[in-house]
Amino acid sequence: MLRAGAPFNPSGSSPPASEKRMPAFQKISVLGAGNVGGSLAQRLAEMDLAAEVVLVDIIDGLPQGKALDIQESAPILGFSTRVTGSLNLEAIRDSDLVIETAGLARKPGMSRSDLLTKNAEILRGHAVAVKSFAPQSVVLVVTNPVDVMTYWFRRVCGLPPARVFGESGTLDTARFRTFVALELGVAPKDVTSFVLGTHGDTMVPILSLSSVSGVPLTRLLATDTLAEIVKRTQQGGAEIVNLLKTGSAYYARPPPRPNWPKPSAGTRSGSFR
Repeated sequence: MLRAGAPFNPSGSSPPASEKRMPAFQKISVLGAGNVGGSLAQRLAEMDLAAEVVLVDIIDGLPQGKALDIQESAPILGFSTRVTGSLNLEAIRDSDLVIETAGLARKPGMSRSDLLTKNAEILRGHAVAVKSFAPQSVVLVVTNPVDVMTYWFRRVCGLPPARVFGESGTLDTARFRTFVALELGVAPKDVTSFVLGTHGDTMVPILSLSSVSGVPLTRLLATDTLAEIVKRTQQGGAEIVNLLKTGSAYYARPPPRPNWPKPSAGTRSGSFR
């Protein structure tokens, strides 16, 4: 994925100084090098959000191989991020941001809650590692069931609540906006909406705050059509699981943005810039 306004440059020459910018983070660590972790690491590198991205997994060769593959795309895509892989949780030391993606994925017929016990065991060790090696970091939890896992991770690692986030609301909102755009034949970026609640069948798209280029959604779609879109959004993850058969969604995971909160330098209080 090329940066907006930065055309592909096969010569390999450096971009003009005006195009260069400092990374938003010095170090981002991604726990889990599966489909979600690997695709996130790739996007983080391509966006030049960090000076260094570290992939960590327990399967020998998996994080190292994916990291090297991503790194070798740097001359083509023009990013400067250093990408490495490791089997050792100590590799997250001094991370500004830790993204938790490890754990079992759903299979057809499973709910997110079916993953609770096993994934809680996996995340316990990672939360302890964050407490030991990256106590200044901000944590983004992606592992399902994400609402419970976010609470569990914060409880184990002991970080302030304002520094441990769950990813679900952004993904649920993206799905709703996608389905609306497909129904109306408009660009997804022109759809504004918010989906609140848990990452599951009880999530609630806020129709009164949904619009397309400023036009309320309730003026553009019939009530029964909106109800179908809401239901599809609530079951969006299961739809993909049933299609894939052996995995779950991973392309639509949003990377952090450059304006995400970061712990203030030189402090241990958990305050943010």
